[in-house]
Amino acid sequence: MVDFNDESFAIAADIADRYENFGGKYATDRAAFMMDLMAANGRNGNPELRLDRMLHDFDKFNFMHDAIGIQNHINRETGKIEDCFLPRCAA
Repeated sequence: MVDFNDESFAIAADIADRYENFGGKYATDRAAFMMDLMAANGRNGNPELRLDRMLHDFDKFNFMHDAIGIQNHINRETGKIEDCFLPRCAA
């Protein structure tokens, strides 16, 4: 089961804001994008994932790589990132 918590909600909201500022288009909508990020957080089977690093340390290219990749490769039931996609904030 995916663990959603206040900490992951806050960072997902900040990432969604930055994504919008960069002109990103959601695969579905903002709420679904935020849930994808919360599902992908380190407590859900991706312990190496650092969403805080993605938010604060990445330039536009690397940020968008991870944001789009997470949307496209997250398993919404398990929270695992699949299809051999490796976000740069996990490297």
